[in-house]
Amino acid sequence: MKKNDIKIGSTYTAKITNRVVPVRIDRTNPHGGWDATNLATKKKVRIKSAAKLRGVYRAGAKAESATSRVSKPDTPKAKALGPTRPRLPPSPSPRRPPGPSPPRSRHGPATPSRAASPKPRSGLASLTPRP
Repeated sequence: MKKNDIKIGSTYTAKITNRVVPVRIDRTNPHGGWDATNLATKKKVRIKSAAKLRGVYRAGAKAESATSRVSKPDTPKAKALGPTRPRLPPSPSPRRPPGPSPPRSRHGPATPSRAASPKPRSGLASLTPRP
């Protein structure tokens, strides 16, 4: 429907939560759209756009009620899809061997000692020329 076709106080069919139900438009909402009442449940709803409205409600027309459920077909879904592969047992997850866990360092991996790679110290020693 078009926004200009909506009249306050009129009853329309609207799609609300995947159902087509009769709603009565109560007033315009200051943030856009309309405030309405779902006549199947008597709850207040907000219609944000005219696209939710399907047309003027006719009492004799077939519309889903809020409490009706769609019946499922008698055939199971698995038969409709055809044969399936046999299920395999779950594979075991890799685990650590039992026993105590190795100790962990708080400061990351060990670094080589300073004696292995001498570095010049800061201060005047680094400023003196080498022979």
